[in-house]
Amino acid sequence: VTFFSDPGFRGQAFSSTYAVTNFRQVGYNDRASSAEVAGSRWEACEDAQYGGRCAVLRPGRYGSLNAMGLNNQVTSVRPLRW
Repeated sequence: VTFFSDPGFRGQAFSSTYAVTNFRQVGYNDRASSAEVAGSRWEACEDAQYGGRCAVLRPGRYGSLNAMGLNNQVTSVRPLRW
């Protein structure tokens, strides 16, 4: 999964192939505004440790995370195996 700090896949990018329990640890907390997902589904949550409001991101491109209420709110992500 790759997140971008601006809508439309612009700005600073952060990519991961593994679960991140707290984006603060990687300097990307509450910065994601768009995302690109390849392969499997991912769960993105507004709080650390997969807490708060979460959304499942299926493979595809999300030009804005605003519609799902996660614009500049993502703090943790993990791949889903089911």
